This record gives sequence, structure tokens and C-alpha cells, in this order.
Amino acid sequence: MPPVKKKKTTRTSKPEIETNIEGSENLVASAAGNKSFAANVKIIFQGGWKSVAVILVAVAALLGVILWFVVPKKEAAMTKQFNVAVTEFLIQDASGKRISGKDGSLLSGYISQEIETQFAAMELEKSISYQVWGPKETGMISGSTPEARAANAETLAKKINAYILIYGVIVTDGTKSKFQPEFYVNHASFRDASEITGSHEIGRQLALALPFTGIQGAENPALVGRVRALNLITMGLAYYSVDKFDDALTYFQKAAGEKDWVGAGHEVVYLLIGNAYVRKDSLIQDFSDLPLAEQNYKLSLEDDSNYGRAMIGEANVKYLHASQDKNNCDLAGLKEASTLLDQALALSDQPVSANIETKVHFYRGQIAIIRNACKQTDQDWLTVSQEEFKWVVDQYESRKQNSGNYESLKSLASHAYARLGYISYQRNDAQVAIESLKKSVEIASPYYQGLYTAMMGDIYTATGKKAEAAQAYEDAIAIAEQNADAASLKSYQAKLNALK
Repeated sequence: MPPVKKKKTTRTSKPEIETNIEGSENLVASAAGNKSFAANVKIIFQGGWKSVAVILVAVAALLGVILWFVVPKKEAAMTKQFNVAVTEFLIQDASGKRISGKDGSLLSGYISQEIETQFAAMELEKSISYQVWGPKETGMISGSTPEARAANAETLAKKINAYILIYGVIVTDGTKSKFQPEFYVNHASFRDASEITGSHEIGRQLALALPFTGIQGAENPALVGRVRALNLITMGLAYYSVDKFDDALTYFQKAAGEKDWVGAGHEVVYLLIGNAYVRKDSLIQDFSDLPLAEQNYKLSLEDDSNYGRAMIGEANVKYLHASQDKNNCDLAGLKEASTLLDQALALSDQPVSANIETKVHFYRGQIAIIRNACKQTDQDWLTVSQEEFKWVVDQYESRKQNSGNYESLKSLASHAYARLGYISYQRNDAQVAIESLKKSVEIASPYYQGLYTAMMGDIYTATGKKAEAAQAYEDAIAIAEQNADAASLKSYQAKLNALK
């Protein structure tokens, strides 16, 4: 028999499947029963690029959902009662050229952690809620000059709602380096504290060994002392921001007495002590601490005779001294205050954020009002005061119209408008007085909104407009209630009751 030929069978081509991919089933859920990962991938690719695109989009969407729920969201701004931000410190060479490196971030990270630790140790949360952000949240403040850094600090402080923004620069020259710590007090957060808002330096530059690997007191006690002083100043400002001036003084005085902060450069902390005494006395209308305030302003000027803020502070003390008894005017004291203001205005190289010129005009107006009350007749002092206060409000409105830094002048402008109202009333122009007071209230801090609204009530009462007076007092009462200001509420209520 002829040999039987075996029938040739035709095999349908199938995808090759490699079945020994370990763990493949755990990576991607199979779309075809128990097929392996490699098999599924091959099938997908045989389906064309559209299938691949669909799968990739689905995977990306799934990852996006996972990241949305797992990765912590970065807050856009700080939200507590007292917010401190510490930025990465800029590193520059002697010519002002920026140098990359980790030392600025490491040092600022150390300082932010120290502040956080100190706030926790003093249980600040029990009286003031707070947040502390470090360089990871804030980034870096750049700028080759103090003015440039201050402008950038102001922008960032507004953006993230930082009350205090700590920044600075490390200047390195080969093996030698120096550190200049700086901080910015946000005027938006310290509405009635124009005497401290703006940029400040914490002492002079001090030597710093790089690379930065931590702080050991035996190696660099001066740096340790400066950091401790900075922490104490920050704590004091936390209490200053809520008008707890005795507590603020405690920490400012500890900073001034920091044993490892030696030599000159204490002018800023002496300024803060002087300001705290003045604010405390003004709050309770008991000016027995004015000599202590003046002493600290003088100490500040001993450290830096070119310090305009302290010069204006001392002028304010002399004005307050001289204005206590209008029946026995201290004209010599008023003259001393005026001389100090003239000297402050003549100073050069003052920080723009200090607003020295505007403050000088404001306090000149204050002194002129007292001279008028003391019945000095050598000039028309009421007109002089009007011109000075008008200069302040014109400066504010001009900056506002031209998108300048007008917010830092809000407090001064509010008080200037109120005094223009007083001057108009003294000139028997009640309507203009009311209009000025309304402008004052629009930009005043909560306490002064109530006070100046009640002042409108006083003018309405004096001019026989009882209905308008009653409405003004009721508005002032509502403001005091909202601010939980019991003393002011009692005063405004008494004025309202007196109308009936």
C-alpha cells in the first residue's frame, strides 16, 4: 500500500503567552479571565493606539483621585489669630550675587522649629491661636538690598496673611560668612500699631560658620543668643497683637536681657519696649509709665542715633507729657517734641515702610492742636494742625489712587480724618465734621470705629439732632458688642440714655 500521507493541519495563529511573569496578576486586573499581565498587554496593543489611550487616561484619572485624597493640600494662607512665617534665608556673595545652597533653608528651618517649640512650651494656644510656617511653606525672600527684601516681604506677608515674616540674608566670602536676620510686621494684622509695622533688623550682622549643621552654644553663642532674642521678640509681638501689653513687655525685656546677645544692635527691642509702655498707658489712660517709655527710646537711640522710629517715639512721649494738663501747658515739652520731629524728618536712609515723613506730619498736627488748646496766639495753630492732618490724608488717598502702599497709612489716615472732624466742629461746621468722621470710621480699626461713631453722636447731640445722635450711639453700641468691649459699650450706652 502506498504510504498514507498525513493530513496537514492548519493552525490558527494565536498570541504567544508567556505565563511565568511573577506577580503579574497582582499588578493589573485581567480583562480576559486568568490571562497573565503580558498577555493582556499584548492584546491591548493589538487593539490599536485608541485602546492604549483609553487605558492611560483611566489610569491617570485613578492616580489623580488617589493623590487628591492622600496628598495633604497646601494652604493658600494662614488662618489663625497670630501667624508667623519663616522664609528660607537668601545666600549672597559680597557683591550681592545670589549663591545656591542648603544653608539658608537649614538655618531658617531651625528657627521656625524653635519658635514652634517655644510657643508650645508657653502654651500660647490657650490664649491666642497661632500658626508657624517654615521655609517649605513660604519659599525665599530675595533682594540684593534691605529695601528690596522688605518690599518682597510685604508682598508675601499680605499674600499668606502672616503677622510676622522672618527673613534675612547670609553673606558669604569664601570661608567667612555673616548672617543678618530681619523681620517684617504686617500692618494689615497690627491695624493700630503703625509705630511698629514694617521692616526691622535684629541687630548687626554676625559671624556664621558654613556649612550649617546645627547650633551648638560652645561653637557660636552669639548666633544662639540672637535666635533666642528673635524667638522672644516674636512671642512678645503675639501678645502685642491682642493688646496684652504687660505680657508683651515680659518677653521684650527678656529679649533685651539675653546674655549671649552682646554689643550694640538692640535698638529694635528697646523701641518695642517703649512702644508697649505707651500703648499700655494709652489703653488705660494712665500715663505713669511714660518715663520708662522715654528711657527705652533713649537706649534705642544710644544704639543707633540714626533710628527715626525711636526719635518719633521719644517725641510722642514728650507730647503726651506736655498735653496732660491743658490748664498748665508744658510749652517747653512741646518744643522739645517738635525739635525731635524735625530731626527725624532730616534723617536719611530710613526704611520706606517706617513712613517717617507721614508720622512727622501727623504728630506735628497733634502738637498744634494742643498749642491751640493752650491758647497760644503766636500762630493760628488750628490752621497749622488742619494743614498737617490734611497732608496725612492726602498722602493716603494719593497712594490709594495710584496703587501705592496706602494700607500702611490706614491707621494714621483714620486718626487724621477724625481730627479734621474735630477741627471743623471747632469752627462751627458740624456737617463737614460729620463727613470727616464718616471717612475716619470707614478705615478705622474696630475699637476706633466705635469711638469715632460715638463722636458723631456727640456732635449731633450738641447741634440738637437727637434722632441722628441716637442712631450714632446705637451703632457705636453694636460695634462695642461685636468687639466684646464692655467698657466702651457702657460709655456709649450712657450717652444714649442721656438723650432720653
